[in-house]
Amino acid sequence: MKWFWGLLILVIGLIILGQNFNVWGFDNFDQLSKFWPLILILFGITLMVRHIRFNWLIILISFIAAIALIYFVSLNASDFKVNKDNRIFSRPSQTYDFSQNLPSEVKKAKIIINTGAVELNIKDNGNQLINGNLVSNYNQPDISTTISGDTATVILKSTKINNSVWGKNILNIEITDKIPIDLIINAGAASMNLDFSKISLSNLDVNSGASSMNITLGEVINGSNISIETGASSVTIKTPKELGVKIIAKTGLTGKNFEGYNKIDNQTYLSPNFDQTNTKITLTISAGASSINVEPSN
Repeated sequence: MKWFWGLLILVIGLIILGQNFNVWGFDNFDQLSKFWPLILILFGITLMVRHIRFNWLIILISFIAAIALIYFVSLNASDFKVNKDNRIFSRPSQTYDFSQNLPSEVKKAKIIINTGAVELNIKDNGNQLINGNLVSNYNQPDISTTISGDTATVILKSTKINNSVWGKNILNIEITDKIPIDLIINAGAASMNLDFSKISLSNLDVNSGASSMNITLGEVINGSNISIETGASSVTIKTPKELGVKIIAKTGLTGKNFEGYNKIDNQTYLSPNFDQTNTKITLTISAGASSINVEPSN
């Protein structure tokens, strides 16, 4: 117990000293005092390990972790506000709109989306090449477009505007249904709802971390390649019944549900109508520990 009291006095002294010199980044000591439950947590850890060999090391690491937590939160102090009930809320989110018109000379487009942890929603629109908004309290969108001949290339990415690492980050996108689209999505931990039922996809490439994905395919172009590469995920892909689908499943510990598909080998599956239909696609899925479902959309 002597380790606990000694370290506690030391830490309290460091906290007060740091606050006096504005090390922690909080506006007043009242905000800093909200960490007082850490004392109970550290005391509980001390009681649990008091008969364990090298308990002093565990206690020391716990105190270091507590200081690190306070410092980590202080880096994001500007992203929090405290209401009259002393409840801490994250910085209010803002809505950032973006858009790119569809020039008459553009007959096809490549769209690249680069983002971190995000809730991503995509659907169709008819008037613009791409438009939408980002609702976030720590990111803002950055969009650039180049046109070469009849092809437009759009790069949409999110850029940080403060030190916060958590909060709301919702990206809503609408893509034209007038021209073929080659779409690339690079995202971190993500929740994705991608409705391509009216979007003419020439290719789709999704690279994501731990994710939940719901993808609906529709007016894809014959010979299109749909590639999904993800970590620990739940993936549901809906395809039109009239579409011929070849599935190549490169998976780890995965629960696969390809009901109605003919198994060719351990990785390859074909829809029953694959040889008869005029529109065929290749769906390649590379996943870790995942639940994967491919099912008809109509």
